[in-house]
Amino acid sequence: MGDFSFCDFLDLTIALGTVTYIFRNVGSAFDTYFVMTRGDGSRNIPVMEMTKWLNTKYHYIVLELSSNQTFQPSLEWLENDDALAGQLGFHAKPVLPGPITNLPLSKDKTEVS
Repeated sequence: MGDFSFCDFLDLTIALGTVTYIFRNVGSAFDTYFVMTRGDGSRNIPVMEMTKWLNTKYHYIVLELSSNQTFQPSLEWLENDDALAGQLGFHAKPVLPGPITNLPLSKDKTEVS
């Protein structure tokens, strides 16, 4: 329903289709989500960087964008959650951080050949 998230910024990363090249062939969106946050030693995939949110005790995962970044948006998961909420008699109000919020909080992760 958009009310629950393991990590808002990763929800938006997956929804916008801006998953960094290192995580693109991990598997399902669910698998990708958790490998981005936990890494995968068996495939030599590192954990994404975390940093403090505006100098508070809270942290967020730093989004990684590249110079040849493509956007392939898909909000199918959110539409499915909204439909399920409607079937259960709830009126959902999905909320996601916007791309303008994410850009200054991201870092360049251009693939080096």
